[in-house]
Amino acid sequence: MKRIITILFITLSLHAFSTVRLVPSQYSTIQLALNAAKAGDTILVSKGLYRENIIWPQTNNLHLISDISSKNSAIIDGRDSGRVINVNWTGSKILLAEINGFVIQHGFINVPAHQGGRGAGVYALNASLKIQNCLFRENNITSTSAIQNSGGGAALHIESTPKAYDNLISNCVFTNNTITEVTNGSGTAIELDNASATVNNITVSNNSMSIDDVADGTIYAYQSNVKINAAKIENNTITTTESILQGAAAIKGGGIFIYLSNAVITNVLIENNKLTPQNAGLALLGSGIYFYGEGSSLNILNSTIANNIRTDGAIVNGRGVYFSTAVAKKSVIANSVIWNPGRGNQIYNQTQKASASYCDVLDGYNGIANINVDPQFISSNNYHLQTSSPCINIGNNKFAPAKDLDGHTRPSPDGTNADLGCYENAQNLVSSNAVAKSASPSIHVYPNPSKGAFKLSVDESFINSDVKLISASGETVYQGKIQSMNTNYNFDKLPNGVYHLIITNSSQVETSLKLVLSK
Repeated sequence: MKRIITILFITLSLHAFSTVRLVPSQYSTIQLALNAAKAGDTILVSKGLYRENIIWPQTNNLHLISDISSKNSAIIDGRDSGRVINVNWTGSKILLAEINGFVIQHGFINVPAHQGGRGAGVYALNASLKIQNCLFRENNITSTSAIQNSGGGAALHIESTPKAYDNLISNCVFTNNTITEVTNGSGTAIELDNASATVNNITVSNNSMSIDDVADGTIYAYQSNVKINAAKIENNTITTTESILQGAAAIKGGGIFIYLSNAVITNVLIENNKLTPQNAGLALLGSGIYFYGEGSSLNILNSTIANNIRTDGAIVNGRGVYFSTAVAKKSVIANSVIWNPGRGNQIYNQTQKASASYCDVLDGYNGIANINVDPQFISSNNYHLQTSSPCINIGNNKFAPAKDLDGHTRPSPDGTNADLGCYENAQNLVSSNAVAKSASPSIHVYPNPSKGAFKLSVDESFINSDVKLISASGETVYQGKIQSMNTNYNFDKLPNGVYHLIITNSSQVETSLKLVLSK
């Protein structure tokens, strides 16, 4: 009870000079409370099921907040009869609106012929939204018309936010939302149209799109600069059901679709999304991410894009990332694991080439310190790294965020190099008799990863120390002594993999550094 009182106190303190309107004790419905509210007011909703299709009033800076005495306690149910929440601002100034702590479910749109239907869960036009701690589930866009139409943002659609403003989507879950039977579909979970957004700590899972011709992304951003940090986009499905011109793209972006938008994607896991164009002659562009730039940039940092599948086995243009921009602007993929089965390049470059470095890419990719070695995930549905993973301790800290997807400090331990992918493994050093750091100023191995040749640099205290190279299976493949402060080695005859370079000084203190061979 103390926690509940504290949260309520904070909420009321933030809006101390406004009115708090209570639902249902003062107002029987959320709609009545919103209609009565003045600018800056808070509508505090107790737990319960509210069967409503809410029209947001033309009142600025309202805060719709649930009493979070228990998780997912306040449910707004659209009754499959329209949008759950419709925020359509017609004023001359920007509308600010907050929605915090609700289950938003059973929104429904039946799209007429030659029209578009968007935002069955929440629809916002000309507004800046702050949406936090919400669960979007079972919102549906469909059509009973067989004539050309489109649908997007089954859970959430935000459109035409003025450029000086941003939207915030934080700590939300999007699950079991659907788009079906329309001609073209986009953004089953989130659709941003000229609406820049910061997206933090979200899960997008088990959403599905089954439409006729062309499908664009489970998350969709069009002319909307977007920052996505700490997100799981997993187990979503996209299917097209009609045959279009052979060779044309039926699906663009299984996880994320980005068009003419600057995007920063950090600590994002895109995995196990299933994609099925209507026939094998249709193109699939980007099983994980589709990016079309023309002067905008894409940065993918410490992310994992793995096991996204084109179910018919046909070639994919970008099993991980599809990249296209004719206007050069620096884009970076760094510290990431891109490991998707099937046929086609992991990173497909339509025009300008995407720069990738410090990445583990299945089948390889030219760039600084990239490797092509099994990342050794814990399992097919757990993308944390095993302690023997070659992706541990080989990233570039310049690109690494301070936290990983779990919220753990990166790099770990402090003073080492970041791991590749969205998860940091704390066991990224192997040592005995003493704890040693590979970033110690007295020992350097470079380049690492190596094609076989590398230089070991030490200070004078390590001269005459024993040195051994041990494979991941525990076999000693080299042993000798350090004779000088700089020694060149060449192990290009050894197979690719992870090795441990163990140095033992005269005091029998061992220091172990990880060496990755990738030829």
